[in-house]
Amino acid sequence: MAEKYQPIVTQISYDGIFVKVWWSASADKGVTGYQINVMYDPNTVAYSATVKGRKTNFGSLPLDSGQLDSHITYFVQVTTIWKNGPGQNEDSQFVPLITRLPEIQTVYYDGSDLYFEWTPTPQAVQGYVLTVTAKDGGTPYAVNVNSPYASHGVIPASRLKQGGLDKTVQWQASVSALGNIGSDADQVMQVSGPIPCPISSQAAAVTSRGSALAPNGRRSAAAALRAIGS
Repeated sequence: MAEKYQPIVTQISYDGIFVKVWWSASADKGVTGYQINVMYDPNTVAYSATVKGRKTNFGSLPLDSGQLDSHITYFVQVTTIWKNGPGQNEDSQFVPLITRLPEIQTVYYDGSDLYFEWTPTPQAVQGYVLTVTAKDGGTPYAVNVNSPYASHGVIPASRLKQGGLDKTVQWQASVSALGNIGSDADQVMQVSGPIPCPISSQAAAVTSRGSALAPNGRRSAAAALRAIGS
């Protein structure tokens, strides 16, 4: 008899509309699909979806009644479905779901670097991911900010496409929160967001104001953003 298989959740994304879940697929031919649950506690399911296929490793749950209540702690769990019935099902670990999304305050491109300022989530996180991508798709450019308390950051020119962001292209930026799930933090990257945001471009306003420079001689993200709003 084939050994039971316990799926391992590898990534979760919540954007206020969908909960998307990735996991390690089973190598056991007795598995026919997976059930994804968003739960209040181990005994109460808020949303559930079933996906077919042993090799499937992704599923999406639409939130038809709106956003999850940010004052409630939710968990995600993935269960294998076996051809011999529910008695052989195996559950993944319970993974806490981030529901308080970071809120972007300002995104600013000075012709070289891309600066971000956001309101952090009050929930337990490991840090944030700053991302910019063309509105019509293409390669995203991203930087991790490894602090749960961070509220500003920058994607430097060295991490953007050669020649910078093309002015003829519509770009969108986002800030996502990386979840903190304790002992499984080395296995699961939980992303809350992203939240699309248009990019402002006022290079003249930054280069003509003040001299608040970072140690490397460039403006800090916070100083540049303050200059924009002044």
